[in-house]
Amino acid sequence: MVIMLCEGVGLRAQDAHFSQFYAMPVLRNPALTGLFPEDIRGTVAYRDQWSPINVPYKTMALGAEFNVPVQPGEYHWIKESFGLQITHDVAGDSKLSKTQLMPAMNFHFPLSPYTDVNSQLSIGINGSMVLNSFNTKDLQFDDQFVNSPVLAPSRQAFTTTQRTYFNGLGLGVVYNYGNYELDEARYYVGASIVNYQFAKKQQYFQNTYIDSARNYRIGVNAGGTYPTGEDSRLNIYADYFRQARNNLLQFGAMMTFDLPTWDLALTGGLVCRWDDALVPIVNLEYRNLFIGLSYDANINNRLVIAGRTKNVFELMLSYKGFLNILDRQYRCPDRPAQTQVW
Repeated sequence: MVIMLCEGVGLRAQDAHFSQFYAMPVLRNPALTGLFPEDIRGTVAYRDQWSPINVPYKTMALGAEFNVPVQPGEYHWIKESFGLQITHDVAGDSKLSKTQLMPAMNFHFPLSPYTDVNSQLSIGINGSMVLNSFNTKDLQFDDQFVNSPVLAPSRQAFTTTQRTYFNGLGLGVVYNYGNYELDEARYYVGASIVNYQFAKKQQYFQNTYIDSARNYRIGVNAGGTYPTGEDSRLNIYADYFRQARNNLLQFGAMMTFDLPTWDLALTGGLVCRWDDALVPIVNLEYRNLFIGLSYDANINNRLVIAGRTKNVFELMLSYKGFLNILDRQYRCPDRPAQTQVW
């Protein structure tokens, strides 16, 4: 009991994350919303990890982005983008889940309106609504083991098994430079703070509260695309997040090869999540459809439980394209735009 009291100083955790993080711009930084040449983009992702244990961890995401169309030749001082990110994760015998709804709005300010180079500053804001829930059906409590090895009905009372609350606001800033052309370089840098909460405590049990005052997350993002040949380019990404005293550093490099004859683009590369995993990634793009598959290879022995590795598989599907609001012949490029500048 003394040892348990000494160790019970509190629990710290962080938001769920994905290995193919470049496909989740709203999760990375609200100011990354809409940084692509088309009008719309939708992305779904599924992540399965710790499969050797009885109840694996599962994380799902759904994202949508919309760029307000602009008539070719018209000059707009401010361009707008809208996004919506939904994440859902489930873990453990209690089916402890967290569903997060994150709408985002991004404003793009051109910094070089009278040149051929696209240089702009994006300022994005978002909000977050969260539903936490768990199921007591498969749980066992100490009062069920009374004078018998047979489980008796539990007298444990729960005031509620779910909680819905406003998780706070977010603000992000991104500077990006370059055009969406295959033979030109493009890069971006940005920073953000999200989940800045106003409600300091959340309640699950009667007279028991969870302190969530430090739940906000600070992030720094960078990335770019650099042509390496007529039909190839190098894509690089990097993120750093700090949340509740947890640090997450992830970075990666991927090569994309275009096959114009078949309207295909093949991408392969490696992502490193520092002190956690190396992640090989393979992507295939056919016209407006995009599919990605990754596997996390554990490099931290502290994260292995009784010889059981995490076995993290992640599948991602995406679609992006133009709307028929404006005449497509003036808006579609002769060749596919850069596919990996997410």
